[in-house]
Amino acid sequence: MVFNIVFWDSLIVWLFISVAEAVMPWLTPKSIQFGVRIPPDKIGSSEVLEPRRSFVMVQLLIAAGAFLGLVLLPLIEGVSWLMTAAPVAVLAASFPNYLRVRRGLIRLKNSEGWFSGVSQQTFVEVQDGAEPRVNFLYMLPAVAVLLLTVVVGVDVYPSLPSIIPVHFTASGQANGFASKSSPEAFTGIIMQAVLLVMFTGIAAAVVRTRRSIESHAPSTSLWQQNRFKSIAARMMLLMSFFIGLTLMLSQFSIWGVIPRADAALTVIPSLVGVIGLTIPMMRAGQYGSRLKPSANEQGTGIANVDDDRVWKAGAVYFNRGDRAILVPKRFGVGWTFNFANPLSWLILAVIIALPVVLVLIIRFVH
Repeated sequence: MVFNIVFWDSLIVWLFISVAEAVMPWLTPKSIQFGVRIPPDKIGSSEVLEPRRSFVMVQLLIAAGAFLGLVLLPLIEGVSWLMTAAPVAVLAASFPNYLRVRRGLIRLKNSEGWFSGVSQQTFVEVQDGAEPRVNFLYMLPAVAVLLLTVVVGVDVYPSLPSIIPVHFTASGQANGFASKSSPEAFTGIIMQAVLLVMFTGIAAAVVRTRRSIESHAPSTSLWQQNRFKSIAARMMLLMSFFIGLTLMLSQFSIWGVIPRADAALTVIPSLVGVIGLTIPMMRAGQYGSRLKPSANEQGTGIANVDDDRVWKAGAVYFNRGDRAILVPKRFGVGWTFNFANPLSWLILAVIIALPVVLVLIIRFVH
């Protein structure tokens, strides 16, 4: 079998995920490693650095195994489609590796009493007027793509046949048809509008999330987090542009404006967007932990309160005493829900249900 566009798409995603997972311990704040709270005197110690090296070595083995499958599967007739699972395999195997290192770190922390006698304090955030705002100018590229899709649609609609293809196989062969007056003929436009609203809402929510102040360097952490939230909000708005390009190309393919080549080609703008826009956030580190302020702050020597108990496996935040909906991840870049807050479940249900309901409405009207 010839290595096709699906192979190259899978290869790019495999490379990105493999690198991102391997460097993840360096992207999280130094006071939190593998979801475990670390006191100031242990930051950068051999007890913390050695688990990092162990994690990376296993990650490289996982990535090598997935790459081997990615290369060999296209040569086997009938199962070549499994090569798209290579990136997923890296993610699936990374979590047990993370848990392995985390358990060892917790055992060491408890046995040596890292927080014994350490001054612990939680800083309360106050509104200081320095909170970032959403720059809605970053919406303009996505709005332009949406308007271009609408204008082209208005232009070509009269000349469309009464029945048009609306679904294609990976090789570009049509395998689903609908009337040109059906909502299915305009799915790309509808999805662009929905995603633009959704990503704008996410950007607005991101800048309003609570800042988690580091007790050993409060001023620095506030500056870092403000910068990080500004970067994340811009990336969310730009993401709607890249995904909008994919939806526009798909819509043009349905209308016959562009040739119906390999369907995997239309994914490339989204792929470029996800990778390209994630890189600035990774360079900044989780919550801006890798950003360097112009002036160095003298450390207070105070540790954040050891709150490991409200983080299940260091990944799931469950704290009934916290009214926050979104909180920074402990391992990874971005935010996660406070699953003890009922509103978190409601928002998550809406996010999951929205595309399903949209598809059902389109099918019902059709």
